[in-house]
Amino acid sequence: MPVLYRDFCGADKQLNQIIFAGAHDAGITGGRHNVKTQHAGIRLQANAGVRIFDVRITDTPVGLATYHGNAKLNPAEKHKRGAYGETLFGVLHEAKDFVENEGRSEFLILKFDKCKNYGSIAQACMGILGDRVHYRGTGSLNTKTLTNLQGRVVTVFTKAGLDEIGPHFDSTNGIFGCKSLKDDATHNSTYSGLQYYGKGGTEPLFAYSQNMKINENRKQQKRLMRQGMNTTDRDVMGMMYWTSTGLLESIKQRNDKMWDKKSDSSTSLQSVWKKLVGESIAMRTGRTNGAEYSAGGILKVFMPNIVMIDFADEAKCKIIRDFNSVASTRLVEAFREDHRRENLRVI
Repeated sequence: MPVLYRDFCGADKQLNQIIFAGAHDAGITGGRHNVKTQHAGIRLQANAGVRIFDVRITDTPVGLATYHGNAKLNPAEKHKRGAYGETLFGVLHEAKDFVENEGRSEFLILKFDKCKNYGSIAQACMGILGDRVHYRGTGSLNTKTLTNLQGRVVTVFTKAGLDEIGPHFDSTNGIFGCKSLKDDATHNSTYSGLQYYGKGGTEPLFAYSQNMKINENRKQQKRLMRQGMNTTDRDVMGMMYWTSTGLLESIKQRNDKMWDKKSDSSTSLQSVWKKLVGESIAMRTGRTNGAEYSAGGILKVFMPNIVMIDFADEAKCKIIRDFNSVASTRLVEAFREDHRRENLRVI
């Protein structure tokens, strides 16, 4: 059975009010140990609970396909220093099949970044996904509800992609933007696309042990999410990367170490995520009011909404999906505690 966010979180929830998994280098299901990042295709990742896919497309000997490495490398160099993965045709058809069948109440977001031939990618998205599946509209994706997005595939392009394709494609025909925001940036309700804060990875040439790479990424993610709490609009989505980059070692071995922690360990994803959300709630304590307490029982704060992962599977995605329950409980408790203190001050 596929993971269903609409049933789990509530159909009225906005995208920036839920927490979900993302697949880093989503199409790279083969290649050497130092480049392979996933062990299942798009449809199986979606069934496990992934809702946003980092898709990097370039020219390959078999046409447009995913890649891991430098898009400027020629095919011979890329074979040695990177990998090709699923074709663009395959990615789009698997995404379409998921929302038309087992994921009819769900959404998928394909995030096209660091690509070549964005014009051809846009045309393929429009042609393969079609009118019924390809999400179209205007305005911020952050505040769209799960009902708005159900049964749809959303395609978002970075600024480089939008600049390359020009005004011929826009959100009214399914090509939305996405922005990685800087400090002090606020949510723009008229921007047709996804607005998030955060970035991933460690330095690829960071030549220390796997544990040091993992610790480096953990510190980086904490720092970025704390910056987001302090500087960005709360309607901006936090994007957290539970990944670590390297050019030589096995990505799978390093990834297994990142997840091989007890749930109560101070270095586990569960502990780090809960700590960050707790800090975000604490920043708003004393500044909450009843008007911000939604019918869904969740008070909006800046939080890591998207957790990007390698080797996505049902177990990892369940940990991330369950953060929705943690967030709702903690936010409700924070509101009630703040309300209690306000009453005590009045008395």
